[in-house]
Amino acid sequence: MKTTIKTRTSKAAFFTIGFLLLLTASLTFAQNVIRVQNGANIQNVIDNATTAAGSVLLLDPGSYEGFEVRKRVSIIGNGYFNGTNASVITGGVTFTSNNQTSSEGSLLLGCTVQSVDVRTDNIVLQRCRVQATGNMFYSNSIYIRSVKNLKINQCYVGGGMTILDNTTNFLVSNNIILGSIYFGNSTFSNSLNGKIIYNTIFGGGNCNPLSYDNVVHEAIVSNNIFISPINCDNRNANTNFRTNILAKFNNNIVRQGNYQSNDLSNKFLTDTDMARVLFAAVGTTADGQYLLLANSPAKGAGEGGTDCGAFGGPDPYVLTGSPIGPIIQDIQVPSTARQNETIQVKLKARVQN
Repeated sequence: MKTTIKTRTSKAAFFTIGFLLLLTASLTFAQNVIRVQNGANIQNVIDNATTAAGSVLLLDPGSYEGFEVRKRVSIIGNGYFNGTNASVITGGVTFTSNNQTSSEGSLLLGCTVQSVDVRTDNIVLQRCRVQATGNMFYSNSIYIRSVKNLKINQCYVGGGMTILDNTTNFLVSNNIILGSIYFGNSTFSNSLNGKIIYNTIFGGGNCNPLSYDNVVHEAIVSNNIFISPINCDNRNANTNFRTNILAKFNNNIVRQGNYQSNDLSNKFLTDTDMARVLFAAVGTTADGQYLLLANSPAKGAGEGGTDCGAFGGPDPYVLTGSPIGPIIQDIQVPSTARQNETIQVKLKARVQN
């Protein structure tokens, strides 16, 4: 929806209008709202003493170098698969800390980024495209290092994801993941707990779109679509993909024989080309290829009659990762004004849920 707003206000109040619009995005903003222009050094912006914890960085469309986040900030781009309007980070983003400050509680939203490394608690990665270089199916696009309360939601991940042991209360939901999710283990003694729900996971052409060791994990795996090749039949193999070491494995779409489960809510497919019977392959963007067919086996196969996969459930994937809330498309404001003069501002915004 497009709306045009005209108002008579002071030039200082113009910035208040933009700020109030951003508040409707249901994000917790505090301190500063900082516009970051194309090509600026984001690391310098974050590390600047005037960028207080809780600041919001709004990235213009353009290209930026990778950086480390060492204080609590929200970094918001303009989505992806939208041509020159994308906010692209050409390197990796690491959420970490130093002796004085920590990135705990930070948000990355609406950006294209090469990789994400999470080392602190309470990080949210939402509506981002994480595109590793090299072989996208085998590369670790996202690396999660034994943290708490991580949320990865509505992202397009062009590679794999590793979740190390002792990662607790994580949520990986409504993502399109072209690689595998691997429950990593460095001690072979510690578990992890969290939810992997409503994702479409390809596994990079491997037989293990979800891979884990023999340690019991308190992980719930529900309402997902797992795509694997026709030759992935492990019923008589020594490397059966067991699901009884998970807290739950239910209402998933999987290849017959690829994962062992007695839960009849899972739907086992025997089709040679799983993608052909599941997806409509329509739309003009890469993520639009994974919308479900009207008669897809994933339709209504989730808990409570919801759809399985990234577009199912109460918080479905959003095409092109458009940021939450009103998106300002055009602002017209006079270039000069006398002190205390009343000026006219014209603003056009598109509403995005």
